[in-house]
Amino acid sequence: MTNKYYECHITFNDNPEKVKEVVEAAGWSFSCIAGDIVLGEGVKCYATKHFNSEKYSDTNVIIIVCGFAVECRGHRLNVLREKVELVIFDTKSSKIRPD
Repeated sequence: MTNKYYECHITFNDNPEKVKEVVEAAGWSFSCIAGDIVLGEGVKCYATKHFNSEKYSDTNVIIIVCGFAVECRGHRLNVLREKVELVIFDTKSSKIRPD
């Protein structure tokens, strides 16, 4: 069985280069796709970060994600969604290095 961890995402509807600069400067991972299964068509950008569930509580992780979203809005980025997932099984978890 794999270790549990939090996978956190902030979704943006904004210029990918602008989002990437802010996201990577903060130590988060950047990605981008065309069309989101929940948010619909168009290019969506993502900030992603993983947290160790033994080191961080649900509340702490939510505070970190919401705090970064506020920071992103301060950079005038259009934040669409903030999401925290608790991963309980992932066949690729050996490649994940949560903080």
